[in-house]
Amino acid sequence: MADRHGVRLELDITDYKHHKLRRYELGDFTIRAEIASKDDIESLGADASRLSLFGRFKRRLLPSSSNTVYRERSLSYDSGVESIVPPMYLDGYWQSERYFTLNEDAIRRDFSSAYPLNEPNSNILAQIQAVNAVSLHIRRGDYVSDLRTNRMHGICSLDYYRSAIDYISGKVTQPHFFIFSDDHSWVQRNFYFVSPSIFVTVNSSDMGVLDMILMQQCKHHIIANSSFSWWGAWLDPSSDKIVVAPKRWFNDLRFETKDLVPSSWVRL
Repeated sequence: MADRHGVRLELDITDYKHHKLRRYELGDFTIRAEIASKDDIESLGADASRLSLFGRFKRRLLPSSSNTVYRERSLSYDSGVESIVPPMYLDGYWQSERYFTLNEDAIRRDFSSAYPLNEPNSNILAQIQAVNAVSLHIRRGDYVSDLRTNRMHGICSLDYYRSAIDYISGKVTQPHFFIFSDDHSWVQRNFYFVSPSIFVTVNSSDMGVLDMILMQQCKHHIIANSSFSWWGAWLDPSSDKIVVAPKRWFNDLRFETKDLVPSSWVRL
């Protein structure tokens, strides 16, 4: 939207001061954006810092009382955003490629790494490039530890991953699975059945940007109900990639997700 209107893009990262789940990492990409100041945010009538993450999720489903704050109306594609006029504070997930299909090349450039990979990640990359690599992502973290988040999202079952692995194995010659997660020890105990596989453990949970860079270099993808692995798969530019995603993205079935997963992806 900033490109379309020829205006500056600013990001509100206020939540990172209040919620310590992860650090802000978009700065490790070549994304063309600045950090919004407190004055910038307040000038548009927005104050996201007063809301919990759960509260913000629910609030997004309600209309805004400000003509300079636009909240995503649902988790389906919201065509109303096409008619906004800057300056505007956009509040939402916007997790549908329908929002940026026409800007696909620019988005991929923005999500290029700003720095060269270190030696451990370069070694993993070399292994990825040597085989028919399939990224497999297991999201845990707050999906497990936070009761409200668990109730809303839930976690993908081992049955889902078994089905996804079987599907990929039936379509791909000699697949080699690279397993990514924010809970290395749990995954190594429970995903022993995946073969051949490499557990990618070179990055801590606060260095997700490096995992995402490696994921997008794989040829095919099995994702969790997580925007993190969604982007890892989407940023892979190959037109021949197979992406398997879970049918159920949320435990809460009130949320419509028909536009969340690209139509070319397989939902199991």
